[in-house]
Amino acid sequence: MARERIPDLSPATAQDVALLARSGDARAVSIFDTVGHSLAIALTSLVNTLNLPMYLLGGGVCEAWDLFAPTMFRDLFQRSYIYRLTRPDKLAPSSLEGNKTYILGAQLGPGAGLLGACLLPYQSKALQSGMGEELLVHQ
Repeated sequence: MARERIPDLSPATAQDVALLARSGDARAVSIFDTVGHSLAIALTSLVNTLNLPMYLLGGGVCEAWDLFAPTMFRDLFQRSYIYRLTRPDKLAPSSLEGNKTYILGAQLGPGAGLLGACLLPYQSKALQSGMGEELLVHQ
């Protein structure tokens, strides 16, 4: 999508597009508006169907949260009657309220998948030794 919308610059990575958007390039900003709109469509289906208290977006997309989140939340508010009724007062709270629908970026960002893959052998070992989940719990 970026190469089609910004052919003269041909950004190689999503990070390049994010840098362009943060520098004010209107074409790059429009790409993240499209991302926010698309995520809102997907989240609308999930929120209206499942009505879970929290949805986490993880991976590299979290690094560009500031670029697509405003559009995502605006479109989600327009599309989802459940979200309109249950959206929290603060989008990034320090504590969670009951009966609210939170959409948050995972704190580990792009490292979450790698960390999960690294923990799989430990989980298997913990289950075999009878320790269960206690091995992976930390303070």
